Amino acid sequence: MAADDVMSSFIAVILPDESAAGAAAGALDALHGSGSIALFGRSLVVREADGSLVAREPTAPDAGAAPIGVFAQALVGAAAIAAGTAPPGLRSRVVGALGGLAGLGLGADVVEECLGLLAPGNAAILAEIGEHWLAPAEAALAALGGRLIRRQRAGIAEDLLCGEIATLEAELQAPEQECERASSEARAAIRRRAAAARARLADSARIVAEMLARLQAETAARLRALEGQLEQAGSELALRIEIEARIGKALASAQAEAAQRLDALRGAQALARAALGPDPED
Repeated sequence: MAADDVMSSFIAVILPDESAAGAAAGALDALHGSGSIALFGRSLVVREADGSLVAREPTAPDAGAAPIGVFAQALVGAAAIAAGTAPPGLRSRVVGALGGLAGLGLGADVVEECLGLLAPGNAAILAEIGEHWLAPAEAALAALGGRLIRRQRAGIAEDLLCGEIATLEAELQAPEQECERASSEARAAIRRRAAAARARLADSARIVAEMLARLQAETAARLRALEGQLEQAGSELALRIEIEARIGKALASAQAEAAQRLDALRGAQALARAALGPDPED
């Protein structure tokens, strides 16, 4: 995917307190409503006196906010672990959330940076905004005294998973050729290696199916959000033409980017199914 095709950016806006964060959330919602930005999801978190983070608001607008929910979960969980207030079992969920961040093109460094800037009493708005629409949001948030952290979103998880499935498919093919010229002991080792590769491939196939379902739901939600903006475009003719052109470009970009990611996942899914076939041990 080309750099200028990046669909959105994640931002974290560090603010002095919850009241300022509420104003920032309202400003983002207003900019989305006017068609000035495309807001794909947001959340508000507050740092407590004990160092923990609490999510005050659910993400918005709807299912398209799932990625920002991963971001919020990683932040809240990492803060609880650092503060020593994490309940049993939270650490594994945080590890999962950090893995989800990596799949969105975000590293653990963004969690560390946010927590490093959030003092007790501070609050933060987490949001995902269309990549080409950031300037109005940045100006509005700066006026409220917000400190902005920004990261571009990228479809890294799909690329890594497709590459892994191709590698595992090759590993499953090799043992058949090796067994033809191997001793009986070597054949047993080769078959164990093939069984391990098959198990990993089955796990990868399951993950692909889950990612396909999430991506389809997220894409539908994004398109609904953009189409809703088109319906609410300004009444002044010149402004309406400008907004419709911008939203139309965003819709086309969203559709093309989603189609590319879906095609890659479906190709990986087909490869995994063909490689797995019937279990040779059956």
